[in-house]
Amino acid sequence: MIEQVHALAFRRSAFQVALLMFATVGFYLFVWAFFIRRASASLLEQDDQPLWKSVALIVPIFNFFLMFDLGKKIQGVQW
Repeated sequence: MIEQVHALAFRRSAFQVALLMFATVGFYLFVWAFFIRRASASLLEQDDQPLWKSVALIVPIFNFFLMFDLGKKIQGVQW
């Protein structure tokens, strides 16, 4: 079952992202990945597990595949 998520359009500058990464000691990456993955899956009407895939970014090799997959989802939303 796919829950309907309304994606809010907002932008962050590179400075804001750097500040958030520094202030949260890198934790912001996981939060960002969770919300983007959830919104992308909702917009593309795909079944996804954003929580587990965001937590799995801790595994060094697995995170390359997850970020590639997330990039593909973001490209799908752009179209």
